[in-house]
Amino acid sequence: MLAPIQMISSRVVVADEQTFVREGVRALLEFHRGFVVVGEALNGDEALDRCHELLPDILITKAELPGMDGLALSQAITSEMPELKVLLFTAYSGKFSTESIFRAGARGCLNMDAHPEELVRALTTIQAGNLYIGTGTRPPPAAAATDNQTSTGLCSELSLLQRRVLELLANGLRNKDIAEALGTTIRTVENQREALMRRLGIKSVAGLTKHAIRTGVTSLNERLVPFPGPYSGSREAA
Repeated sequence: MLAPIQMISSRVVVADEQTFVREGVRALLEFHRGFVVVGEALNGDEALDRCHELLPDILITKAELPGMDGLALSQAITSEMPELKVLLFTAYSGKFSTESIFRAGARGCLNMDAHPEELVRALTTIQAGNLYIGTGTRPPPAAAATDNQTSTGLCSELSLLQRRVLELLANGLRNKDIAEALGTTIRTVENQREALMRRLGIKSVAGLTKHAIRTGVTSLNERLVPFPGPYSGSREAA
């Protein structure tokens, strides 16, 4: 008789200065197989020490962390431990953009007000090697002042999905990477890109990038480098 297969749980460290947040995450994950909290930290420096000491698979923290903020922590720890996956909570109106969070090495981001089940979904997603962008973490940026009022008006009328595709295209991501980041298919991204070009009267990705910068959808200071490495969960076109 074959022995039952035992699931290996991902080891998790939770870093947050608020006790109820750390205890809440721990309590939630006790009811979900596949994750076990092995350590806690109150700030970024302590989280760095815990990760060195405990060698977790996943670090859950927040962008607005006391001391070393979550982005600096993510960048520091993933450069030392590239296999460690970081999930960051961020405020809806926080100063950190989704692009800067991923650029710092995080694999997922969630709104601070996310439902507990979304936390589990995010953890499962990044555990599998994919990116996760939570609901409400990418509010459409206010359009920058421009002399081209017609162009700005058209941009403000785009759907949320179209704005997200436009922003990620402008930040240098490939269709495959955008599909993974948004949890959709490559074909959907291609269709949205073509719809953007038709709607805005633009014929190239370079033109879309210029439009996005001009209308405030993205900025030169927020330009992303492509995410490093292959994506094991990339979706193929339907």
